[in-house]
Amino acid sequence: LVVEGVVSANTSLQSVVITELLPDPVSPFTDANDEFIELFNPTNTPIQLSGARLQTGNTYSYSYTFSSETVPANGY
Repeated sequence: LVVEGVVSANTSLQSVVITELLPDPVSPFTDANDEFIELFNPTNTPIQLSGARLQTGNTYSYSYTFSSETVPANGY
């Protein structure tokens, strides 16, 4: 699992921690409605995820780019 961002513009992205992850849930749950990732920001400053990308898979073939989400200071 890789979280990429523009590190030169926002080095705080290195501080975001993945605390929970539910990929590919078993039926009757669905990917579209039930997959999720929980991120924690242990810093005292909100972290803007705009443009950061989350990639998974053996060859990083699955990708999600965050639009305007923010992880609050010391929050999820």
